[in-house]
Amino acid sequence: MRRFLRAFSAEWRRLATPRSLWLLPLAALAAGAYAYSLGAAAERGLFGAPTGFYLASSGATGAALTCAAVGALLAASLLGTDFATGVARTALCRPVGRGTWLLARLLALTGGLLLVFLTACFGALLAGQLRFGLGAVTEGSYVLASGGMLLAQLSAAVLTCMLGEAVAVAAGGVLGMLWGRPGPAVASAALLGAAFLALARWPALAALLPTTHLTAGLDRVTQLSQGLATLYATDVAPRALLVFIGWLALLLALGIPLLQRKDITS
Repeated sequence: MRRFLRAFSAEWRRLATPRSLWLLPLAALAAGAYAYSLGAAAERGLFGAPTGFYLASSGATGAALTCAAVGALLAASLLGTDFATGVARTALCRPVGRGTWLLARLLALTGGLLLVFLTACFGALLAGQLRFGLGAVTEGSYVLASGGMLLAQLSAAVLTCMLGEAVAVAAGGVLGMLWGRPGPAVASAALLGAAFLALARWPALAALLPTTHLTAGLDRVTQLSQGLATLYATDVAPRALLVFIGWLALLLALGIPLLQRKDITS
């Protein structure tokens, strides 16, 4: 455990540079601006309801999709660069196992991505509060969804989505490790994402894909904020968590043994 913590600390310091910290306010501003801009369409009745939770969930959905795509491509690029430039070989000269280093590297990348994602979600939530407020959804005097319930459902959806972001980073990182070069790794990560989207056209396969469940909870919150949903985010969360955990286990079960056998001396 101590070796893992030391490896994680070293990888985290590589990521947490003053330049990278600027991504946090930029993510909040971008997601907030996107969510706030949706308010104009909602006010005109073009789509969506004029509620703050509609803007917050829509902004969080955009942040989730963007972070997953960027996280997979970035992990593929960084891990591929680690092996292409000899950084991985240098890191593994320390008394740390290959599997431990890979886990620490992926966890550090996931932690950084989740900070950006959560900051973006906060920006979208703040935009919803400023635009319409985070009150209950009503129809006349009838309360369709209370503000407290919507906030709880939004929180559950965001927490579930975080595990999906970890799957994206793990997939990109394992591809980067396998290729050992950033170019092919990024290309294969993009092709994998496109393959998931294509396979999602078959319902039997769609239920097993992480891309299907990434924003499922957020979509339910979006519908709840308009009084349309029959399912809550907490209803779809258990299946999503099982799919995400299954994919994480599969990726690590493939990646760690392959790294153990990988030649990193050349």
